[in-house]
Amino acid sequence: MAEGVNNGIIYLAAIPYLLMGGLIWFIYKSRKKAKRTSQD
Repeated sequence: MAEGVNNGIIYLAAIPYLLMGGLIWFIYKSRKKAKRTSQD
């Protein structure tokens, strides 16, 4: 039972990190694309 609780905690803790990572990656890509188009 303790292993299931630990897995649940890891699962719940990982979701915000994945969402923030995806958001940062999206902002990084959009800024890189905007910089490239403004140079042309």
